[in-house]
Amino acid sequence: MTVHVQFLGHASFKVQSDYSSLLIDPFFTGNPYACCTADDFIALDAMLLTHGHFDHIKDAVAIAKQTECEVICGARLADYLVSQGVKAETISVMASGETKQFLFGKVTAVPAVHDSQIHTENGDIPGDPPRGYVVEMEGHKVYHAGDTALFDGMKDFRALSIDVALLPIGGTYTMNADEAAQAAALIAPRVVVPMHYDTFPNISADPRAFAAKVTSGIAVSILQSSEKETL
Repeated sequence: MTVHVQFLGHASFKVQSDYSSLLIDPFFTGNPYACCTADDFIALDAMLLTHGHFDHIKDAVAIAKQTECEVICGARLADYLVSQGVKAETISVMASGETKQFLFGKVTAVPAVHDSQIHTENGDIPGDPPRGYVVEMEGHKVYHAGDTALFDGMKDFRALSIDVALLPIGGTYTMNADEAAQAAALIAPRVVVPMHYDTFPNISADPRAFAAKVTSGIAVSILQSSEKETL
């Protein structure tokens, strides 16, 4: 069964099969590389949020309200979303290390190394430990790393047989290109897609330079906003 992984700019992705569609870390408002807006999402099965920084949840509330999709996130972020009018019954709280089965497939929340505040209009509030997700849909596995530094535990992801790894390369707040290439070697996915770069001046990076550093045997797919990797 075919699964499409569509890059929507920055760290936002849509993962879609013939039967289901998921959105990860929606940031379209104020994103110069976004290929869509929150209004473009009418029907959606689920939305996954890695952490509460504005460049990962900017449009989460609007999309959750208009689609009433299942929202998968940490407990503190769930509380914040409910305070903004998202229905509590649509939220599935997951802790890092936990695996849950959903109608669309299986989700495992995996560790990330990053800070954890939730950005709100009234300032930052404490957030959950950041995480990435491994999504298994129609027999394919997609790892979204969220915002993370390189850490030794990534070697444990190799056993998951990941098809596509979505890795940040922008540095400053996440791995840089060198570190992301090391992460790819630890994880050993079939394909790696760079993300979280060039949106802001302080995360400028060259995806082609990253691709040149990736271990041979791992394909690198450099996607422009709106482009897809098909599994």
